[in-house]
Amino acid sequence: MKPTLMIMHIPKAAGTTLRWIMDRQYLQPQIFKVRGDIRGDQEKLRKIGNAKKLRFRAVFGHYCYGLHTALAPSQSYAYVTMLRDPVARVVSLYSYTRTESPAHYLAKAAREMDLHTFVTSGVTRHTENGMVRQLSGYDEFTMQDGRQVPYEDGKVSFRGVTRGHLKAAKANLEQFSVVGFAEEFDKFLALMRALYAWRIPRYERRNVSRKPVTATAREVRAITELNALDFELYRWARKRFS
Repeated sequence: MKPTLMIMHIPKAAGTTLRWIMDRQYLQPQIFKVRGDIRGDQEKLRKIGNAKKLRFRAVFGHYCYGLHTALAPSQSYAYVTMLRDPVARVVSLYSYTRTESPAHYLAKAAREMDLHTFVTSGVTRHTENGMVRQLSGYDEFTMQDGRQVPYEDGKVSFRGVTRGHLKAAKANLEQFSVVGFAEEFDKFLALMRALYAWRIPRYERRNVSRKPVTATAREVRAITELNALDFELYRWARKRFS
């Protein structure tokens, strides 16, 4: 029996484009998506009957490592994710929420702050080792007043990610079936075609900032400092999985 793909979408790492392609591989009843109500959708998955869970071919969304525990006891699964250079990922998050998505919960802050303030203020924990947070399994996305507020009351505080979290993230990544890189998206798709018989349609990049921000040297230094563990994870993964 083919495994259910646990496709973890790390924000601003080509996940929206990946979702568009994934939607063309399976029937919609075969896909479970963790959407805006992240915590609620995860609980919904846990409550679905095992017979229906076994029909899912993919579970996609902004969730942290460990959601496979919500599958049926006998269900096989395989984790898939995309990583991205930490500076490019954080700058893209700022650019996108500032200019492309007025309904985004960070849009107001991004419009009112320069990039340096946005990164260092703690307005979102995504700007500090966000990949390690999500992959370690120690943190979680949460909701507040019906809005997506990742890590608002998560277990790990801003500037609180440790080498212990990095160690856990590496150990978890070792269990993944496919680890791709946003900078080499076509190579990732080739792996999905080879391993899971995906049919790759012609595609365009989605959720791309039309007015990208260029980071100053000071802003790059701030992002690099706050994402030192993400950089270590990214470099290790490039060496380990390329």
